[in-house]
Amino acid sequence: MKIFFRNPLKSDILVFDETNYEYLKSVLPIEYSVSIVKQRPREFFINKKILKKMIWIILKRFSIKNDLKKRLIESYYEALILTLNPRAVVTIIDNNQIFNYLSKKIKSIPFIAIQNGLRYGFEGSANSFHVQHYFSFGHNEKKYFSNYNMDVENYYPSGSLISSIFSKKNTRNKEKEYDILIVSCWRGNIGYTKDVIDSMKSMKITDTLMAKYLSKRNLKAAIILRSERNGEHWYIPEIGLNEGEYFKSIYSKNVNIIDVDFKKRNIYELINKSELIISGFGTTALLEAYGAGKKILYTIFCDDNKYHEIFDSSILCTNPEWKYFENRLDKIISIDNNNYFKDHKKNMNFYMSQPKKGTLKYIKDKLYDIILNHSIN
Repeated sequence: MKIFFRNPLKSDILVFDETNYEYLKSVLPIEYSVSIVKQRPREFFINKKILKKMIWIILKRFSIKNDLKKRLIESYYEALILTLNPRAVVTIIDNNQIFNYLSKKIKSIPFIAIQNGLRYGFEGSANSFHVQHYFSFGHNEKKYFSNYNMDVENYYPSGSLISSIFSKKNTRNKEKEYDILIVSCWRGNIGYTKDVIDSMKSMKITDTLMAKYLSKRNLKAAIILRSERNGEHWYIPEIGLNEGEYFKSIYSKNVNIIDVDFKKRNIYELINKSELIISGFGTTALLEAYGAGKKILYTIFCDDNKYHEIFDSSILCTNPEWKYFENRLDKIISIDNNNYFKDHKKNMNFYMSQPKKGTLKYIKDKLYDIILNHSIN
């Protein structure tokens, strides 16, 4: 953490968490000044006004049942926001639990979040996810969030902000480079909890089936890695392999293994150049591809329904029996791209909405309206 004994920068809009700010700023109204509440590492500004308000909040809500460190951090940020009194607090890290807490506690200021990834209750968002104004991927979030006790006051289905910046729309009839793109679900060095074990097991079953399928067909396939080579999450000690070694141990040399480039977001270009996008677990990239008009298939082989209940059967395979898997892929690949798009268009919009004015303009205009109307009220 970093501590500053001075006044924080006051501005119209506070961006909570600097992650992906380079994309978020494309939809922030240029009429308003912006400052960032940094979280990586956290920055704390200490002055008399913030301390006084923080102490008042702690005394008002203190409980010995609460985690003291968590309570102090939440109280500090609540005091900071109330002291600065911005027109709005905005984030693209929609599952940030401090942001969620503040969104629930502070009603005098609009808290606005733009969805950045698939959200599951078992990931830690349950019972703590609260957003006043939520730019969701589509309508599906409104359908299943209530099952996880995830609270959103106002939904605005708008598609994926980052995908809208990098993806080309309606690429289903463009010249393709790959028949199948496999999106890695490698979890990285984050601990070996049950959900990590379950997801890696599902991924291994998928990759084993895919390797067998590709060995029997004249198809061009590629794998896009999830972690940066030699980075923090490249190696999983519990498995004893890095991500590259894992895939090389399953697939033959005729499948291209492509390094991820987070700066260039090369996954979107690969999606544009591929016909069918597959993943062995829940990953955001497939829904983004679906929204761009692509064929997709989630192959989630877990006994627990919680891992796949957010997807419908048209884009989901939960049966690992070889003949079923083989027939399912054959059928999808054989469907003409235009016919697939026609059959799935309504569902694509349900999962990844495509506003008529475009995702970027829709979010920018609606965000401005939220701030303006809240200020008037």
